[in-house]
Formats: sequence, C-alpha cells, structure tokens
Amino acid sequence: MDNISSYQNNFIEGVKIMMAKESLETLKEAAAFLGLSYMGLYKVMDKSNKPTVEHGIILCAKAGYSANWLFLSKGSVYYKDEISLQEILKSLNELKGISKKS
Repeated sequence: MDNISSYQNNFIEGVKIMMAKESLETLKEAAAFLGLSYMGLYKVMDKSNKPTVEHGIILCAKAGYSANWLFLSKGSVYYKDEISLQEILKSLNELKGISKKS
C-alpha cells in the first residue's frame, strides 16, 4: 500500500474514531466539528476524493491525533501517547546523573 492510500485509510479511520469519541452521530456533525464542508468530508469518506494535507492538519488538531500516525502510519494514534525524543533524552540524562551519584 502506498503512503497516499494509507493516509486516506488512516484519515477515514481517524474520523470514525473521533465521531465515536465525541458522540457525533452523523457525518454532517463531524464536518461541523472539524470545520469542513459536509460534501468535502463525505467525498473523502466514500473515497471519491483524497483528503488534503489541510484536512489532515485539521483532524490532528481537533482530535488530538499524531501527525506521524495519520500521515506516515507510524507510532500511536494520539500524539499525547507518544514520547518525544527530547523527553527520552532528558530521562536518559537524568538516569546517568543518578547513576554517577550512586
């Protein structure tokens, strides 16, 4: 599967997850929540059109999704579930400091 197809599939899955999480029952409600046109979202969901990068950015921002997951199929769905490289390096440095003191 190419990156565009996986992005489209992740986008569709992401919209469905967001709708369940936010208790949105219709695509019209989801479009309003995202600030997208109903027809535009409908055409993406039925695979007539591909989601734009702007659609993806909006979905990530509104639903709290990781751009790595949405665009690249890497990591966790939610960005808050991912540990940033900076946090990992900070933790490693703290552990090194603790082991030097011991």
